[in-house]
Amino acid sequence: MYPFPLGFQTRQEVLDVEGLYVELSIITNTDELMDRLIAQGEQHEDVLDERIPYWADLWPSALALGRYLIQENIIRPGLTVTEMGCGLSLPGIIAGRLGASVTLTDYLSSALDFARHNWAQNLEEPAVFALMDWR
Repeated sequence: MYPFPLGFQTRQEVLDVEGLYVELSIITNTDELMDRLIAQGEQHEDVLDERIPYWADLWPSALALGRYLIQENIIRPGLTVTEMGCGLSLPGIIAGRLGASVTLTDYLSSALDFARHNWAQNLEEPAVFALMDWR
């Protein structure tokens, strides 16, 4: 466990996704994120806009999508992929490792900070990171 640049305690996980190894930094205490949100008060913009830090969890659906991308062999070098609501960016990283040109988007800047960090742990190729609210 080590402090992430944003002040969050993180742990490193190496995931074996269909034989493709992906290293992710993951927040150890996601409840702390919710506590920070609540502490801002009911009238704070983040609370009113429901900017709930769902991004900090490694979702089972992210693992399932990553497995699907590998099993179905649908990502080809040169393909352009956009991950909406990237969170920790597991599917986007897998797409990048499979040769796609990747854009990672989220509506919270802290999610994009983690996505950048996780991307850099796994790939040298650049990705595009975009703050986007598609809700």
